Parts: sequence; structure tokens; C-alpha cells
Amino acid sequence: MKIYRSCIILIILTLLLASCAPAATTGATTAATTAAAAQTTAAATTAAATTTAAAAAETTAAATESQPSGLVSDEPVTLSIFIDHSWYPTDKFEGIIPEEITRLTNVTLDPVVGIDAQQLGVMAGSGELPDLVYTSAYITELSTAELCQSYEDLIEKYNVDWDLTPIQLGIGRTYSDDGKAYCILNHYSNAEDWADTEAVQMCGSLIYRTDLWEGVGSPAMESFDDLFDVFGQVKDAYPELGAIMTLNANWNMLTLRYYWGISELEWHEQPDGSFIHYSMDPRYKDLLAWVNKCYRAGFINADESYFVTGSTAIPTEGKFITCSCTQNALPGTISGLQKVDPSFNAAELVPFKQSDYALSDPGWSGTFISNNCKNPEVAIKFIAYMFKPESQRLSQMGREGIEYTMDERGMPLFSDAWKQAITEDNQAIVYNPWFYLGGSEVVESISRIATTPPELCADAYKVMRSTFTNKPWISLAKPKAGSDEKIIMDKISELLNTYEARMILAPTEDDFEKLYGEYVNNAQTTGMTKLADYMSAAIPEMMPLFS
Repeated sequence: MKIYRSCIILIILTLLLASCAPAATTGATTAATTAAAAQTTAAATTAAATTTAAAAAETTAAATESQPSGLVSDEPVTLSIFIDHSWYPTDKFEGIIPEEITRLTNVTLDPVVGIDAQQLGVMAGSGELPDLVYTSAYITELSTAELCQSYEDLIEKYNVDWDLTPIQLGIGRTYSDDGKAYCILNHYSNAEDWADTEAVQMCGSLIYRTDLWEGVGSPAMESFDDLFDVFGQVKDAYPELGAIMTLNANWNMLTLRYYWGISELEWHEQPDGSFIHYSMDPRYKDLLAWVNKCYRAGFINADESYFVTGSTAIPTEGKFITCSCTQNALPGTISGLQKVDPSFNAAELVPFKQSDYALSDPGWSGTFISNNCKNPEVAIKFIAYMFKPESQRLSQMGREGIEYTMDERGMPLFSDAWKQAITEDNQAIVYNPWFYLGGSEVVESISRIATTPPELCADAYKVMRSTFTNKPWISLAKPKAGSDEKIIMDKISELLNTYEARMILAPTEDDFEKLYGEYVNNAQTTGMTKLADYMSAAIPEMMPLFS
């Protein structure tokens, strides 16, 4: 899951409870989160032991025996795995879920979590890769026979019972030069996958303080004009608030793009079939102008993590609305607020009529089987098992009949022990639902949303699902490393990051117009036209993979 996708929730908790900068994920993925999750105190360990005992007490022989077998080896096998996500909250294959996976498969993982974004590149360059590598950042670099073994070759060689879809294979093959798939990405979904669920994809959402909103008479918030007016009312009624809206390093403008109707797509199709970068879309300029208007009205503080690297954001209890994310961010927000004051509360703002939740997401992370793998047969059979629907539920929600049962809405009802582990912040220790190598975005979502009161998010999620489309061919059409177009794309991304902050903080409308003009001119000089021509040709070439 997209913004990708679990780390964000932990970051938001860190923001609320420790008054730290909101999130640092995706390109800046979950750095603060991991630090918090990794520093388990003795008190947390003691609480974890208590919760483990409670969870074990719920286990029945019948429920355990009902779990599907995935035996992939007659003898116990340990596979080493490098996890290329420095924010990962666990570096041990321990806990109720990993132990159940081992019981069913005879496989144990020996994980090492990366310390930074460069470590895997160094390992690949030296050829010193473990049995498995789990990554989202080095998919192209590892999709080569020089480093790893293709799934298709291994499936055929070892007669693995795994019916990969043309879309799964098509996505995997786009990353290699030899037309083979060296991994299958987890967490891929399309609109049909969300048709019969109350869950929602991981995406940007506006979370607002309902107590402050009610305090000014519960005015309408159905457009950006409404929102600006409400900001003014809240600021007048609660002058102690330093600012009204907080932007953070992860969701910030992306969330507002959803609500404005621009979506998170980087490339937008034009009537003539060509594509333009979203920053060239007049709607993007209009959105930036609105955010700048908020800044000039005193609704945004310039000393935010979004604008100042390393700064500490004002805690959410000192704001009215924040750019955040869906799924289980809201319970953490409410919990953090009510620890400050029980009268504080929050909800997710229903997206406006023009909202657009289109994205381009071919999936999240892939597990590679390196050429150094000691037992590739067990490795490919283990990964195939992890992609089975029952394994996706096990790895992300625990054992059916013990940790959860499904209700008539298709939502999980979790055990008291599971909920206790979440409350005590011991879930990663007690259950460890983090080894979802074949994870499902929908399963992840329902497991998180199940703990969120529907009245605080259901209306918002209904709108999000109704406007959600996935166009993975756009992301897959991006130029590859080393090409002139990739160099241009990276330079434009850096240029936009610089100018976006400057435009938001422009002191006058004239200054804003001048800065936007400068950005457009600099982007064209950098090669925007050449890049747009490339994408306009490459995107249609990718589309047949998904017909």
C-alpha cells in the first residue's frame, strides 16, 4: 500500500504523541516511525508478554488445525532475507504470525533490515546478496540474471503450482531487459478489487478536529471556498491556535491534489492523446495559489517539516486540519488528541465533488531470489505460498478463528488480545504482522479500517472508492535509470520540490505569479518538452499489458 504504505500510520502516531514532525516516508519513507517502533522499552516487552499469554489462551486446537498447510520443504529451512526498508519496525522473524508461517511451511526467515537507502546498492554492486531481497527501490536494478533468478524459470524448473496472472507477469517483466519477471510486486489492486468492501486504498485524506468545527457551528465544508471560510472562523474563535492547517513531508500537497481533482497521477492525458506533467496543468497552479492564500491569511505556519528540513512540526492538537492518510491513521489521531483532552475528537473530511482518486500503482515491493540463494526451490515455493489468499490473511491479520473472524460485511472482528496488543503498542512484538511478502492491499486495508468507527470515515471512503482508478501503465512508462529522460525527470522533480515550497510561502500574489513563471521557464529549459514527448509515446505502449 501505496503513500505507500504502513509506515505512515506509525509516523502519525509519533507526530501526535511526541509532537514530532509528521511523516517521513515514500521518497522520505517512514524514518521517524521506525526509530519509534525500533526502540522497544522493557515496559513494552513486559506488556507484550502479557498480551502473548492472553493471545495464547484464545488458541484452540480446532482453529489451529484449520489453517491451510503450505509445506514447502520436508526439512526445516532457514532463508536469509534483506529488507530494504529502513523504517521497518521489526528485524526478527518472531511472534505468533511468523511462528505459524513456519509451522505451516517449514520455513524460517533470518531478516536483516537496511540501515539506509544506499546499503542495498552497495551489496548488489559487490554481489553480496542474501537468499532473498525485499525491496521497492531497487526493482529495476535487481531484475537481471546477473544478480537474481527469474520467477518464470524457477516456476517451470520446480513445477510450482502458482498461476500468475498476465498482469502480474507483465508488471514484473517491464523492469527487466530480457523480458522475464524477477519478482512479483505485492499490494497491486484495481477498482474491481474494492467493489465489495468498506475498506479504501491507502491514499491522502484530510483529518479535521470535529470539536473545533462544532465549536464554530458546524459550517458546511463542501468546497475549497468553504474550507477557507471555516479556517477563518476557527482562527477567530480559537486564537491560541498557531496555525490552522499543517503540511507534512509525506502527504502535504498530494492530499490536496486528490481533493482538488488533480489526483496523484504525475502525467495527465490531453484531448489529443498526448500527456503533460501535472505541474503544467492549470489546475495545479490554481491549487498552489489557494494554498498560498491560506499562508498569507495566517492559516499555515512556515516553520513546518514540509518547508524546513529537520524542523519540529506543531503537534496536531494545536491545529484544525492536517494532510494525512486513510486506513488506520484516524484512530491514532483520536487517541493522541484525547490523551491531551478527552473532549478532543476528529474525523475524515468527505472529499469534494471534483475530487479524483486516480493513481498509477503497479504494486509496492517485490521479493527477489538472488543467485546466491542456497535453496531456490524452497524459496520460490515459499513466495508462491505467501501470495495465496489465505496466506495474505494470515500474514496481515493472524489466524482465522483465533485472532479474527469475518462478519457479514466482510470485515474482520478481532480478538480482545489483538486489540490489546494494538492499544499497548506491542503488535509488532506479539503478533508481528510485517512479513507480508505476498501482501494484499485490500486485506491490509480491511485489517486497519476494522478498528475505525464507521461514522467517522464511511462517507469519505465511499467517495474515495467511487473515484478510484488505477493506471499502472503510467508509472511503468517512466524512463529507466541512465537514460537522458530519467536525468531530466529527476532534475524536474528536484526543481518542483524547491519551487513548490517557495510558491506556497510567497508574500504576495504578484510574487506567487512570478515564481510560478520562473518554475515553468526553468522546467522547459531543463527538458520538460522532451520528457513529455517521451512519456506521450511510452505510456500508450504500456497500456496493452492491462487490456
